[in-house]
Amino acid sequence: VTYTLERKSTWKIKIDSTATKETPIMMSGHHYWNLEAYQETEDLIGHYAQLYASKFVATDKQLLPNGTLTDVSSTPMDFRKPKSVGRGIETTKPGEFCGDGE
Repeated sequence: VTYTLERKSTWKIKIDSTATKETPIMMSGHHYWNLEAYQETEDLIGHYAQLYASKFVATDKQLLPNGTLTDVSSTPMDFRKPKSVGRGIETTKPGEFCGDGE
């Protein structure tokens, strides 16, 4: 895991992994939950995020990854360009997680 603080208060998190054969992998962290440092807010609706992920791993009814990679295009999970976290959050289905290593 590599953390980089760039200009304009941009915080980059880069996660790399190596596998010996094809396998679904969920490399994630929840670093974004404290976006306003120590200022109290009730939610993250007004925050913006960008995720370099064109697919997300679908889950079953128990929210376990089922190995299916779903394209983020035209879904609330499409954060390839910066957008408000609140935009579309109500339509996101439980278990939709971004990430494909791209």
